[in-house]
Amino acid sequence: MQLRPAVAALGLCALVGGAFVLGSSVARAGDEKGDGGMRPVAKVTAPFFKELAGSFTTASKASWGDGKGKVTCRLAVGETAFIEEYQNGEGEQAFHGMALYKVSDDGKAVTLWWIDSMAKEPQKFEGALAEDGYEAKGTSPHGPTTLALKKSGEGFQFTLTVGDAVQMTETWTRVK
Repeated sequence: MQLRPAVAALGLCALVGGAFVLGSSVARAGDEKGDGGMRPVAKVTAPFFKELAGSFTTASKASWGDGKGKVTCRLAVGETAFIEEYQNGEGEQAFHGMALYKVSDDGKAVTLWWIDSMAKEPQKFEGALAEDGYEAKGTSPHGPTTLALKKSGEGFQFTLTVGDAVQMTETWTRVK
């Protein structure tokens, strides 16, 4: 009868699955709660990101030309991260990007990973977070790069600097 290998395989899957479940809840040294050291990450509570959530139209002036676009920002991952979805231009020539933000436990620093339709790899930026915005530094394919997004009137002002040269400024206006 061919049933024995199937039963053995099913038993092995149950054994491995059970070991995983039990192993993830076994207390370890220094783990008083017995949760395997897994604890939820703090939710994003920074006032800047709460205010940034929503949809915006954009108008940019850049070294490569002026543009118009849109951006949508929202809390994500159980409110422990923040996502920005970006588009500048229309059709096949449109530039698309996405940022994933994580805020430090003390709410004073931000790390963001940026990926876009022109770069082959995600880029990482880190910097200070204030109530009115952030300035984050990293390296892009063009060299040392600074991204800054600050509250400005009813919207936000974005600045992209490569080296010492401002390459783009952009105004974000909230969609009403």
